[in-house]
Amino acid sequence: MLSINQGIACVLALSVGIIWASTTPCEGPDCENNYIHKDFTNYKDYKYKEILDEIEALKYENPKKAYFKLEDEVLTHYPASPRGLNIKMRILKMLYDTLDGESKVVGRQELLKKSMKIGTYLLKMNPSEIPEKLLLSVAEFIVNMCTELKEAEWLTFALEEIVYGSNKGVYPTKTREKYALMLVEQLTIGANFERSVKVAKELGNEFKMINLKFKILEVLGLRILERAKDPISYRANIEEAFQIQTKSKLFDSMIIDYLLELELQMYKRGQVDTVKMLDELCADIGYLLSIEQKAPLHVSGLVATKFWEKDMFDTKADWDNLEKVREKWQDIRNQVVTVLDKTPDTEFNHTHPGHNQKGLEKQLIIHSPGFPSKAQEVCSQMIEVCMMLQEIPRVIESVLGSVYITILEPGAAVLPHVTKTNFNLRVALPLVAPEFDKSTMGRELPEAGMAVGDNTLVVFEQGKLAIYDPSFSHQYWNRGSEPVIMLVFDMEHPDIGQKTRSLLQLNFESLSNMNDDNLNTTDAFVLVKGEPDKNVMVDFDQKNKTANGTEEAETKKKAGEPTTMTVSFGGPSEEPQNVQMITKLVESPDDMEAFKKQEEGVEGEEDEEIKEAKKKGYRIIEVDDDSLIDIYPKNYKLD
Repeated sequence: MLSINQGIACVLALSVGIIWASTTPCEGPDCENNYIHKDFTNYKDYKYKEILDEIEALKYENPKKAYFKLEDEVLTHYPASPRGLNIKMRILKMLYDTLDGESKVVGRQELLKKSMKIGTYLLKMNPSEIPEKLLLSVAEFIVNMCTELKEAEWLTFALEEIVYGSNKGVYPTKTREKYALMLVEQLTIGANFERSVKVAKELGNEFKMINLKFKILEVLGLRILERAKDPISYRANIEEAFQIQTKSKLFDSMIIDYLLELELQMYKRGQVDTVKMLDELCADIGYLLSIEQKAPLHVSGLVATKFWEKDMFDTKADWDNLEKVREKWQDIRNQVVTVLDKTPDTEFNHTHPGHNQKGLEKQLIIHSPGFPSKAQEVCSQMIEVCMMLQEIPRVIESVLGSVYITILEPGAAVLPHVTKTNFNLRVALPLVAPEFDKSTMGRELPEAGMAVGDNTLVVFEQGKLAIYDPSFSHQYWNRGSEPVIMLVFDMEHPDIGQKTRSLLQLNFESLSNMNDDNLNTTDAFVLVKGEPDKNVMVDFDQKNKTANGTEEAETKKKAGEPTTMTVSFGGPSEEPQNVQMITKLVESPDDMEAFKKQEEGVEGEEDEEIKEAKKKGYRIIEVDDDSLIDIYPKNYKLD
């Protein structure tokens, strides 16, 4: 029998065993493979689980205290703790975020560099020491941190390690594919073209699903390198450019969207020349209408002019409707200012936040695809303005059109961008703008204005219309000391007739599913006429009830108030428009007859269109993968 002392000793031993078992993850030869939470931490880390959990929670309340607790209670005993180092890396970034502007200069060296160094160490850690999910989390954090802080060199270094490092086989294929493309993009944006060409070629062969993107960046680098050797014939010398084939319009539009996002990053890094070279390449391939007109969705055959003036409108009614708006600009200004005074800041939006370089542009969106409509609430406060716009057929019939009020605060600068389509024009009516000093014309930029393409400058002047094609790259600014306020609205391109309009409206559902958050199923701005009271109703289904506005007037208005001041510099663009879409050009009467015989599916309405075009002296062309017959003026450059 056991003595009392022996019995107590047994109980104590059993108790200690239970306590030890409860704090030990597992036992036996397979212990390091069977512990809990192995996806997020290794076996050694698991011994510090409770303290690490406590530090994880504490870092949000008091990151400094969490930092010292982590050093004292974990890293002093286990310096290579992957989970502990991961927490330290993130705490250092949190401490940096708490610093003011001047302190961040020092903080970049003392905090961010340490955070980056820890992250790089973790990325290189042996896969047997760092769990996969923790490694993926570290990679995502490092990439996001470098992107947020615009640390391009750090980002490229991290991506090189992720894509080519010892742990490259740990990353899922899709994840590594994403980082591989980012690496080539960063090398290209950083003008490291020799490296970008080599990496793009290697990774393009590995990741077949996005091979085209790699190929475009590879050829871009080759062209830039070749231009340094042969500035004249570099385009012809790089034959790979002519091996890239366009596909469906849907696929091509998605590629264009991707390239426009890439160009935005290039603009932010000041790589304007690289943007121009990319535009030139994409125009040669056939993705873009020209090096300046970059709309992903486009109707072929529309006259492509950056800035529109009175004599460019074939239909007198189109210009007269715009002139009525201009004549009422002071009344419009009074109503708009009243609306803005009553509108809280929370009601303003940004249609292109990525390009809003300093965050000093804001818009009160009355109607725009992809944004909640404020037509009823805004129009109830400026009824006359909304009714005036409703009376313009081409505003009502505008597919994917927008109506909004823009405010450019002093110092505002919006980077070059384009709209999704070329079948609308954009009208900007400056209501509050600085006075333009004409003596400075040609010598310096106006205080408030915009550049459309490379060689057209538009000055924002109070009460003068600025009518431009937003499918061309455009940017604008306010260098003055006071805000600039403008009423902006889209109108249907003057060359669009009833047939094309109907096709756009019928196909709008497919257009709205272009994998773009800025498109939805609302495509017209209409204020229903009624009693002018506060209960103004807005109906977006009445666009087809208006006249089409396409009948040509007998005479054109000869005189009238001029539009806003424009200045051209550097000569007209030498790049031909719409070249890539043309497969056949018909000029002689014999060719016309042969062409009409080939078009068995052409209906009578199209025959009438051809007859009318011949009377006006227009050329007729056939566009690939499209049954529409598109019309160009004879003096329009096609070669």
